[in-house]
Amino acid sequence: MPRQTAAHATIATLLCVAVLLGSLAPAAAQPNAQHVDITLRQTAVAVTPAGALGVTVRTTLSQPAEYFEVRLRAFRPDGRLLYQKTEVRHDVGAGAVEIAFSRELAELSLTPGRYPLEARILASGSEPTTVEGRMLVLDPDVPPLPVAVVVRIAETPGLDPDGRFAIDPAARQAPDAAAALSAYVLQRPGARCSLALAPITLEEWSRAVDGYETTESAAAQAVGPEDEASLRYATTLEAVSEAAGTGRMQLLDVPYAEPDLAGLASIDATADLADHLALGEATFTAALGLAPSAGAAFGGVLTPQAVAPAEAAGVTHVVVHGDAVRATGEAPLVGPVAIEDTGLTALITDADLAAAVTGGERAIEDRLFDLAFPAGDAVRPAAAVVLIELGSDTTAADAIALLDAVQALPWTEPVTAEEASVLRGAATVTLDDEAGATSAPTGYWDEIAGVRRRLQALRAAVSATDPVLAEATRSLLIAESGLWQGTDGTWERGRSYAATAREAADRVFSAVTLDARDVTLADRTGEMPLAVLNASERELSVTVRVNAAEVQPRSFEATLTLAPSDNYLTVPVDLGRAVADDVRVSVWAGDLKIAESTVTVRASYLDRLAMVGMVILVLIGLLVFIRRRVSAAAPNGRNGRPDAGSAATMPGDADSGTRDDATA
Repeated sequence: MPRQTAAHATIATLLCVAVLLGSLAPAAAQPNAQHVDITLRQTAVAVTPAGALGVTVRTTLSQPAEYFEVRLRAFRPDGRLLYQKTEVRHDVGAGAVEIAFSRELAELSLTPGRYPLEARILASGSEPTTVEGRMLVLDPDVPPLPVAVVVRIAETPGLDPDGRFAIDPAARQAPDAAAALSAYVLQRPGARCSLALAPITLEEWSRAVDGYETTESAAAQAVGPEDEASLRYATTLEAVSEAAGTGRMQLLDVPYAEPDLAGLASIDATADLADHLALGEATFTAALGLAPSAGAAFGGVLTPQAVAPAEAAGVTHVVVHGDAVRATGEAPLVGPVAIEDTGLTALITDADLAAAVTGGERAIEDRLFDLAFPAGDAVRPAAAVVLIELGSDTTAADAIALLDAVQALPWTEPVTAEEASVLRGAATVTLDDEAGATSAPTGYWDEIAGVRRRLQALRAAVSATDPVLAEATRSLLIAESGLWQGTDGTWERGRSYAATAREAADRVFSAVTLDARDVTLADRTGEMPLAVLNASERELSVTVRVNAAEVQPRSFEATLTLAPSDNYLTVPVDLGRAVADDVRVSVWAGDLKIAESTVTVRASYLDRLAMVGMVILVLIGLLVFIRRRVSAAAPNGRNGRPDAGSAATMPGDADSGTRDDATA
């Protein structure tokens, strides 16, 4: 027994020594850590229930592996195991290793849907490494889903009211994006897309072609038309025009400065959308030689107040975000849907697909698959619509990747927004009154309302083709833009455009003065002459209004066309029983008062009565004076006569003799 105990003790000691020696071995004696990278590559992006699963697992090992195992699993959508297979290799060298798996699906009774895949790798020197994938099973009897890709290009306005660029066009990225998208459409006959390009952005591109000045430095810097930046814009405009001319890149009707529809609605000014659309169409034609289509894009928003001006401009379908509408019944909130009580079709965009664009190829495929084969009670849209807003987060390359996928996938087909709009069903939606709230600072839209009132007055006063009116209107439309909330713009620059419009109107109205002087009538009735001076260089249509308290008529109104000089008007007046009255005279342009004065009207017989009264007062004064003098001259008399029996010497008696009376 003691011998056995000693033997056991010896063995235990040797084991401890071995463990200790192993722990003290230099780190360099241990094998390097194994790094495993895995990629799944499927034979087809999707299969039918009667097709076959084909998956290649590509593994990259950083070190050789004595043991290498690949296990592939496929699961049903509810999580149950559908397929599993394991492949084992020995003495695998470092580098790439590919193992292919294949499985016929006909006997598995598959239904359309997404089936998760899982590949697990066991390699010597590493922990198990797992990567996930999916197998898409589609219904071959379901037609492809039409997909309309709408690309929006809009920049914060770069020009200042004085015509110089506050933002250097050379630093802009949007022209390159537009050129790349146009080139793609021209090179790919199967491509279809729609372009929502803000006309004010297009106008600034056109101005840059002819050379420009910037204000980004203390001194204005001039760039000539031969400069690289100007030539870049010329190339972009040519490419966009050519691509749009093919009809495969639909040019959407975008309001001139992409107005803030919620802001316009807050001051009851949505009627200005008609001016935006008219100027926008003129800008498209001037810059590209093409008119926009009947489809429109208002920044993804459509207010109920905007429906009437949109329809009046010939718009038939509008691209809107899902949060701008409300479903009625079973209406899908994606794709073409009729807007209740209007003649418009809402092309409702899918926000999830827009987000997937920056997530890579798999994210795009998955979302398009979900739209084409919706799960549960979800309704498949007649067409899918996605709005891609190019900017710092989303590039032209992202939009092109989506266009590539729509053309390549077996369950989708590319269409333009116009082609998608004719696919709408019987379902309807209503517009959300609270969609798209303005982000303008407090008081901004009150200022716009004041400027707008002045321009309405200017429009009533001058010719429709007056250049001052055109430029002031353009400045107001730019001030109404929703693009001022961009990252490189401020609402203060929008205010500068509003101030420019207001000053233009005020310069015209300040040239009108009223010369109205006090009037003395020869009788109770007569005429009141007025002179209106127009010191501007244009004819002005105004209204002269006369208001009085006593004079008849108490109100008078006349419409005048003022020549660029003195203009005269006479107003008949009747004082009636009044002796005088103050008459208010004002000149109006539309609903805006631009000049006023007060005229006193009196009758001339008042002057004569005053003179007679003065004469009477003078005579009365003289009589009083004479009476007092006479009384003072006879102090002893009574009532101005001498007393009886007293002798009196009458003035004029020359001698002292006596005179006999003629009778005794």
